[in-house]
Amino acid sequence: MYILGQKYLSYNKPKIYKKHRFYENLPSAISKEAYQDKKSESFKEAEVEETPEITRLITQRDIAFVLAKQERKITDREISRRLEEAKVPLTAANIGRILQKYRKINDK
Repeated sequence: MYILGQKYLSYNKPKIYKKHRFYENLPSAISKEAYQDKKSESFKEAEVEETPEITRLITQRDIAFVLAKQERKITDREISRRLEEAKVPLTAANIGRILQKYRKINDK
């Protein structure tokens, strides 16, 4: 879309000419039941088992961000840059969301 915008000065959605649909007739090598099972399985969200240890570590990380912001007056971008240097990337937007969550808790 970016290239189309540069070339034609238009950011309209590009037209897709090839359209594929599944109809009732599947190839003989694929059974309908197996196909439906795999299809329903692929749309299920993976359950992440959150252990108390993971929850504790995430909470400690979040509180460290809050303390860095409050006591050291470090910006979200600075925290993000330092995490990238440590090869643990986290965007400034995500850090902002974390800080906002703890501001709401502290306001109550």
